[in-house]
Amino acid sequence: MGPEIAVLVDNIVIASSSHSAEIAQLVEHFPEEEGVAGSNPALGTTFSKNHKNQKVMSGSAQALQVLEREISNEQTSLKRVEQAHARKMHELETLNREIAELDREKTDVQRNIDRSRGELKRITRELEDIAKKR
Repeated sequence: MGPEIAVLVDNIVIASSSHSAEIAQLVEHFPEEEGVAGSNPALGTTFSKNHKNQKVMSGSAQALQVLEREISNEQTSLKRVEQAHARKMHELETLNREIAELDREKTDVQRNIDRSRGELKRITRELEDIAKKR
């Protein structure tokens, strides 16, 4: 087996040798805590040459492709979340306007009730006065 190479890129370990390559999971420990193993099994790739003696993509290049796909997927997910957030914010603004309108209507109804009660008391007193005069 040839020399082993390990590179830390944004807390992702990319390891390779002359015969195989692995992408380790996101590092779950601080660099000074050496020897702490991850919980995911390694993904292995091998080097080979095709029939025209052209090199097949190396483990490092494959690792970069995996990372680029993951970034692209995360960016797509972020866009969906941002769009959903914008929709919910619009819904919230609409609900807040509706609540404000209902509060104004409630205030108007309460005023009408208070006026009606006042009018009812006035009419009741007038009827009592009429009844006393009889």
